[in-house]
Amino acid sequence: MTLPFRRLEPFGVEIERDLAEPLAPSEAYHFADLFQRHGLVLARGQALSDARRDELLRRVGPAVRVERGMPSGSVLSFADGEGKRVELALNEGDMLFWDSNAVTRDERAGC
Repeated sequence: MTLPFRRLEPFGVEIERDLAEPLAPSEAYHFADLFQRHGLVLARGQALSDARRDELLRRVGPAVRVERGMPSGSVLSFADGEGKRVELALNEGDMLFWDSNAVTRDERAGC
């Protein structure tokens, strides 16, 4: 079983699943694989406990950074190692995981 997702352009993926619910072993593997391959994973409309968030973070490793609870309409900008940029409009409840070794956040952009 894999997680439903869509690609973000020019990089990253958006997972279309409630991450508050337990992941099947194959889904947990797919979550980590998506993170490793794309460096940026967005999950919209999440209501995760701190314990659940920490469990997901353990699956993807120590270089992960996370944003959550952003005010609606916040825009965050990221760049990968090739200089490609992606801007994401986030709302409260959206969770964003990114690999700080592969993706950098532009602190000057957005709200």
